[in-house]
Amino acid sequence: MKRVAVDSEAMRALGYDAGQQALEVEFHSDAVYCYQPVPPEAVLALLEAESLGQHFNQVFKQAGYPYEVIVPPSSTH
Repeated sequence: MKRVAVDSEAMRALGYDAGQQALEVEFHSDAVYCYQPVPPEAVLALLEAESLGQHFNQVFKQAGYPYEVIVPPSSTH
């Protein structure tokens, strides 16, 4: 899945596959997580948030979307 860079202190890039409702989140720690199923409106709300990191922590994580770790965090950060 192709990810695009985002302006966030927490996240480096986001990618979304609408067909699979899969959201990939790449963090500055080099970790990549795939959340699924995530409806398009939740992704849009995240992208429109004033602070992506704050919205992700306060709203997105609270929604409890299942996820898997694609790439674990780097131990050098």
